[in-house]
Amino acid sequence: MPVKDLFLTSSFVAEKLGVSPQTIHKYCEEGVFPGAFKLGDGRTSPWRIPQKSFEAYLKQRGQAAKAS
Repeated sequence: MPVKDLFLTSSFVAEKLGVSPQTIHKYCEEGVFPGAFKLGDGRTSPWRIPQKSFEAYLKQRGQAAKAS
């Protein structure tokens, strides 16, 4: 059975990167985290970020932190 993709909240990612959740929302809108999506159509709808995209971002930035 294949493993399902894991998704992180924008608040979690913001905390790990030391930035605001609004910054993460902007990154998601700009495509910084491929595969990120909103859970609704509203302005305040939460974002979900694929763990693989977050880890790739960390690797690209030279950070060794894990998303767990």
